Amino acid sequence: MNSVKLVFLVLLVLFQLSASGQSKDEEIQRLNLLVKKYEEQLKGAEAEAIIARQDADRRRYLSIAKSLAENSAEVSDLELSCLLALQAYQFNLKYQGYQFDDKIYGALLAASVNKGLVYKRSDTSQFKVAQNQSELQKRALNRLFRVQKFKGNVVSFSRTEKFVAVACSDSLIRVWSLNALNQPPRKIAGISNVKNLSFTSDELSLLVFTSSANKNELAVNVFPLDSNEMATALCNQLKRNFTRDEWEIFVAADLPYEKTCIDNK
Repeated sequence: MNSVKLVFLVLLVLFQLSASGQSKDEEIQRLNLLVKKYEEQLKGAEAEAIIARQDADRRRYLSIAKSLAENSAEVSDLELSCLLALQAYQFNLKYQGYQFDDKIYGALLAASVNKGLVYKRSDTSQFKVAQNQSELQKRALNRLFRVQKFKGNVVSFSRTEKFVAVACSDSLIRVWSLNALNQPPRKIAGISNVKNLSFTSDELSLLVFTSSANKNELAVNVFPLDSNEMATALCNQLKRNFTRDEWEIFVAADLPYEKTCIDNK
């Protein structure tokens, strides 16, 4: 209800009160109550409109984040690809998207791999791999394999039982949050001959043990799991931000320009 309608209603009430023959004091008292009522309705309608607009903006930013993550895999320019992945992460974080969104994580991981931030080691003697499963872990696995309908070859839980990683027969490693088993997992693609998995003690990385072609040696890939850590490391590697033209083309022409990496030019 806008102010024009409010004025019209007040005038209508004044006319009705004048015609009713009520005393002047009664008319004024009733009029004040009606004006207050309509003012409250107007404020409520305005508040609902603001909330609806904010929700629409949030949904749009999260949709753009998904598109940026997808586009990061399509562009050939490595720096631009990293910027797209980083901006996708920042929009998803700022507008409260799912923390472990697979598209966002996948884009950051691919950028990290391309920037050499995922490394390999041939010496695996320093890493310890847990084998025993608690009852909580067994129940979680039973639920996953019953619902997801895939075969898990190797399984590992993090130290605090916050995450579970499963190396599957389709050459994907899936990482779930045990508090959100109904959500899509993060995925690490293209890893075959997985012999074991292990989370680091801080739960920020996943160690993936694979056998070599002759199967006589083990190598380990260290994959970061924490998106914020990856984003920080990527920004430290980059020398620039989006140009204004790139922002308009890849993000949105009508959204205000912002620096993806604050410390970069």
